[in-house]
Amino acid sequence: MKHPLQLIVRADDGTVRFQGNALVQHLVDSYPGGAEALRCACPAADNGDWEQLEQLLGYSVSGFGDLPYVSREAVQAADAVAATIA
Repeated sequence: MKHPLQLIVRADDGTVRFQGNALVQHLVDSYPGGAEALRCACPAADNGDWEQLEQLLGYSVSGFGDLPYVSREAVQAADAVAATIA
């Protein structure tokens, strides 16, 4: 993995997810067009960068593996941590 795995927690609603970063969430929400537009605007970012961004946005671990740019290594690592929380 290019970046370290973010902390995984159980959210108030019971969902196991990456602990989000409020500043990152605000920056993405403030970008015109949101995350999808940001992906188009940053062609130099590679899959590892997008993988970490989703973690910083608090993506659920169960949906993380469905993202097309997430590595198998990151999915396995996140699933292993999530299994200790569930």
